[in-house]
Amino acid sequence: EAYTLTHEPASPIYTFFLRWLQPSETGIYLRGMNTQKRMQRLVAAGWTQQQIADAVGITQATVSRILSGKFAHPNEEIVLATARVYAEHTLGDAA
Repeated sequence: EAYTLTHEPASPIYTFFLRWLQPSETGIYLRGMNTQKRMQRLVAAGWTQQQIADAVGITQATVSRILSGKFAHPNEEIVLATARVYAEHTLGDAA
């Protein structure tokens, strides 16, 4: 299931996406960290590959392939969902 960004101007997640999403010729480019780096940081924070997979909506095998670099260019849905999960985790820690 694809993640849909709703227009909630007061939402920190909405602000995060406005700040980091950039349109490009190949779709959406997320500035800053790539998906692999976000997943690596979640693992470093104690998340299991299965927890990341469940939160993002993909299989644990896909998470493993992204972390190992064997899946270097995940699709837009994976990129956005991972960014959302990472943002929620990061913003949740700051609260």
